[in-house]
Amino acid sequence: MLINNAGVGYFGAVESYDEKQIDTVLNTNIKGTILLTQALLPMIQTVKGRVLNIVSTAGLRGKVHESLYSACKFAQRGFTESLPKGICQRRHFLYRGVYGRYADPILGCTHSH
Repeated sequence: MLINNAGVGYFGAVESYDEKQIDTVLNTNIKGTILLTQALLPMIQTVKGRVLNIVSTAGLRGKVHESLYSACKFAQRGFTESLPKGICQRRHFLYRGVYGRYADPILGCTHSH
C-alpha cells in the first residue's frame, strides 16, 4: 500500500508568501503525490495493491489565510478523484482521499483539515 501523507503548509495572507514557500508547498503537497504515485503505480497494479492519499478538508473549501495550502489540497483532491477514472479497466486497487482532524504540535492546536 502506498500512503501519500507528506504535507507542509505556510499560513497567512496571500501576499505574505514568498516564492520559496510557494515552491515548497506545491512541490511537497501535490508534485510529490503525483511523482510517487506515478513511480509506484506499475508495481501497485501488479500486486493489486492500494493507494491512499491523505487529503485535507482544505481541499473541500477555502479557509482564511490558507489559500496556498488549500490550492494544493484542491489539486490533490482532483488528482485523487481523477486517477481511477483513467484506469477504470484496472479496478483491482483502491484510490481515495481521506479527510480528518490532526494534532499539530508546531501550531500547538488541533485543526479540522
